[in-house]
Amino acid sequence: MLELLTTHKNKVLLSLLFMTIITTTACTPSTDPLRKFFGSYRNYTNVNGKIVNGRYYEPYERFSVEVPKLLIPGRIIDGKFIESGGTIVFRDDLGALVRIDLIAATDEESKKIFDQKNWKELSVKVQNYFLNIYKETVPDSKIIYQKNMVWNNKDINTFTVDMKGGGALVDGFGKRDDSLRTSILFIHKNSVYLISTQPSILLRHDRDSDNIKGRIEYLKKIFDTMILN
Repeated sequence: MLELLTTHKNKVLLSLLFMTIITTTACTPSTDPLRKFFGSYRNYTNVNGKIVNGRYYEPYERFSVEVPKLLIPGRIIDGKFIESGGTIVFRDDLGALVRIDLIAATDEESKKIFDQKNWKELSVKVQNYFLNIYKETVPDSKIIYQKNMVWNNKDINTFTVDMKGGGALVDGFGKRDDSLRTSILFIHKNSVYLISTQPSILLRHDRDSDNIKGRIEYLKKIFDTMILN
């Protein structure tokens, strides 16, 4: 596993990231073997939070978010959170994806690291950490766009990873989805949030800057529906 930093304090960060990845792998989308043959024949919802009136509530009450518009039938909502973090994934059979990752500080030592004053250093290290996670599946993955900005009075890091045609999702007909994953990263109350998206296979697949900026605008809209506690 990639070492983010070598100091004792930052080994705490590495441990938290590791726990989040364990949680993420525990929340696997449906592996129903019939799905690749029959496509959108039913929906899946598997979360340890709750969904009320079209809104997902994280079980530790750290955030809630509107459920994105997805293809129905064929919609999959899958997620699990523990104290140190977790993941919620919204996707459908046409390759649409919205994913929210949360990494939370759980003790005083880690809270010193997950502090807004460490934003620039921390955001780069978390961004590169997730890039290396993608590389475990697609070795040639690389960041093709990155920009820092302020949105809703928060510093956010926006970046796009090109997964070289090896998108993380497969639609109901076995076709690969778009290989660009765009994310926004921010800190709130000693927690790091990463919101990511890959568009439906029906949308444009080009790699020009306007397309990436459009994805960032889409993520901002998801961000705007979030209530952070």
